[in-house]
Amino acid sequence: MTVDAKFVDDLRELSHEELSERLNSEDTEVRVKAAADIKCMVALLTNLLNSTSAFHKELRRLLIGSKMKSMFDGSTDEREGRNRVNQFLRRRLNSMYPGLSHEERAEIDKMSQVIMEGKGEEEGEDRAKRVYRV
Repeated sequence: MTVDAKFVDDLRELSHEELSERLNSEDTEVRVKAAADIKCMVALLTNLLNSTSAFHKELRRLLIGSKMKSMFDGSTDEREGRNRVNQFLRRRLNSMYPGLSHEERAEIDKMSQVIMEGKGEEEGEDRAKRVYRV
């Protein structure tokens, strides 16, 4: 089950009448394609809204990781970045995502450590926040 990117663009641009024309087209291929795309989109959204689905959990994990990375990267130095991420984990995470399981929370804690240690940086990225000890 896939949702074609063109279909998403079409949904944004087509009027109700144009979409209705596709769904009621004399051409079977056009009619079936439009109906199948809508059915796949509904299934995808249903899966996304189900908070116990693997898709929903992965999306939530990626959003949280992105938020922590932007907090850390947006700080003036590594210490401030660590403080911002730790404060987010202690004060805001549970109120923003009250349904986190213990496993998800443990995974997010590991992810935060990776972010704060500077692991996962790609070649050529600014390493100004890295601290090297000899």
